[in-house]
Amino acid sequence: MTQVTRGELKELDTVRRFVTAGNATFTIVSKKTGKRYTYKMEGKKDDEGNFSGDLWFVKLLTGPDNEGDFTRIGVVVLDDGKYSYRKKGGYGTAPTKGLLWFFKCINQGQWPRFSEQAEFWHEARCGRCGRKLTVPESVESGLGPICAGRAG
Repeated sequence: MTQVTRGELKELDTVRRFVTAGNATFTIVSKKTGKRYTYKMEGKKDDEGNFSGDLWFVKLLTGPDNEGDFTRIGVVVLDDGKYSYRKKGGYGTAPTKGLLWFFKCINQGQWPRFSEQAEFWHEARCGRCGRKLTVPESVESGLGPICAGRAG
């Protein structure tokens, strides 16, 4: 039996490619407080079922079932090369503030700053198709070998 482990992504380009692949589940962990929040970003699909690449629905893990207890909290839009998180009803919660900071670090190229203060983990599932990752190179990138050739 192959053991599947979570993977920590540390490079900005790898993280960006993973979260925007269309079906990414990831956890951001504060190194200072130990708090962690798990998010799911699902890409909007076109009429043929392909990811559009410019809009993602964001969900937050809000209960004990890490497969089904996700609640939609907003959307991420790619506009003029920058990712912007939009939430109806305000940005005051810690998970929302964490997500805003995460995208600010990505947009401003401040990944070293992010990495000093937080960790980014994927759940050993392909960020595009959601299948379990078992090959070490796939765990390292967060994308399976087939999806790695397709993800934008």
